Amino acid sequence: MIEVSGLTKRYGKVVAVDGLTFAVRPGEVTGFLGPNGAGKSTTLRMILGLDAASSGTATVGGRPYSAQPAPLEAVGALLDAGAVLPSRTAYHHLLALAACNGIPRGRVAKVLAEVGLEGVARRRAGTFSLGMRQRLGIAAALLGDPPVLVFDEPLNGLDPEGIVWIRGLMRRMAAEGRAVLMSSHLMSEMELTADHLIVIGRGRLIADTAMATFIDAHSGREVLVRSPQTESLRRLLSSAAEVRADGADGLVVTGVDAAEIGALAAAGAVELHELTPRQPSLEQAFMDLTRDALEYHTAKDSLNGTSAGGDYATMTAADRAAFDPLATSLRGYLVAQIALGLLGGMAITSEYGARTIVSTLTAVPHRARVLAAKAAVLVGVALPVGLLVSVSGFLVGQAALAGADAPHLGLSDPQALRGILGGGLYLTLAALFGLAIGAVIRSTTATVTTLFGAMLIVQAFAPALPRAVGDWVATYWPPIAGGQIITGYRDRALLAPWSGLAVMAGCVAALLTAAFIVFRRRDA
Repeated sequence: MIEVSGLTKRYGKVVAVDGLTFAVRPGEVTGFLGPNGAGKSTTLRMILGLDAASSGTATVGGRPYSAQPAPLEAVGALLDAGAVLPSRTAYHHLLALAACNGIPRGRVAKVLAEVGLEGVARRRAGTFSLGMRQRLGIAAALLGDPPVLVFDEPLNGLDPEGIVWIRGLMRRMAAEGRAVLMSSHLMSEMELTADHLIVIGRGRLIADTAMATFIDAHSGREVLVRSPQTESLRRLLSSAAEVRADGADGLVVTGVDAAEIGALAAAGAVELHELTPRQPSLEQAFMDLTRDALEYHTAKDSLNGTSAGGDYATMTAADRAAFDPLATSLRGYLVAQIALGLLGGMAITSEYGARTIVSTLTAVPHRARVLAAKAAVLVGVALPVGLLVSVSGFLVGQAALAGADAPHLGLSDPQALRGILGGGLYLTLAALFGLAIGAVIRSTTATVTTLFGAMLIVQAFAPALPRAVGDWVATYWPPIAGGQIITGYRDRALLAPWSGLAVMAGCVAALLTAAFIVFRRRDA
């Protein structure tokens, strides 16, 4: 049995695992779920003593893993299928592990047969496919015949036959009275394999419950209805349930069961051609529960506003009041400002890297003119590109919001015009920001690092800073302040849009002044 109590892991000010408490009991397959970055792998590493906990405990059979006299006979684990010397054969890899724990040699051949690798036991592990390495890792976990098994993504690289095999293996190990803990992103397989679920998000426990209970509690039951009178049926159901279209003659109904729908249709003399309850899935339940615990969202969602638009219907009244259709549709500025900042930086650092700066300054010895010319050309490129990005991002994003029945803006809206024009100016300033940094630093690598630090890393870590410092950064840090130009929702704790852009412009002006001074005085 695995027992975790108050387990916490900090990396500086970042809390990766936050006070987790749960148990993995014998006779069950326990699924360990969470979005990417939730802290699953870190938790498993602390259970196995690979990472030290900042606080809390994790024990196996009442002892920490490091205190087990024969670890492989207490816990079998697969965390990384690549953790094997490529020059060593599968047989000798397992033989070395067996020798370290006093496990009989005959056990090696037995587990190789168990995982289907007896025919390649004498082949070097470096020649194995990912699926074969996964099987070898599972063999290592089974080597000591332990009462507890821990698997991190054991299905990676396995073909369909291998996935069915490992499902059966997990079920059989649990039926023999072992405690099995398994993480996976394949929700369909987890639903078929696990008896119990532990779900975490942002390092915290979200759910610790039986599989069936989890699915019932966290997914809405739906009924598919088909009728030639869909509009009449929609009117009958809309007051009692949530209804959405499914094709020309179908409706998906949430909130009432099939019997109630049938009774309402009969009372209203509506003809039905199909009435099919839909079984809720683990995948949908997991997505519904962990939506707010995601560390990362797809670039498409963040660029065009479809994610926030799709979620608008489920937002609270407070969230709806703060919903900003302008900022939601212009989230692509995060990518665009980095791209144009890099363009500006490389306009000068590339010359130092290729040593063409020598011929440039030989041909044009007036250095101020050289830098001014680069700045002028950069503005000529960045401004139209910035405006194009603004217009296209706005139109795509607002179309997505409109399609999701979320608040949206038109091009004639004053907020939209300010966001598009101001956004173009902001991206131009981002390019000049990169040029100034590049002229001062001269190294492409250092310039790229500085730009990412200034535009991304400082913003990401602002919440972890002391409150006074974090509040100042959130208000006056130039890339953050300048970004207010693309917002429609007014947060009175932050600068007004044009004031924020003025802060960004002042920063760029100061940096360009410094760049001109340094560029004129420094040796080429």
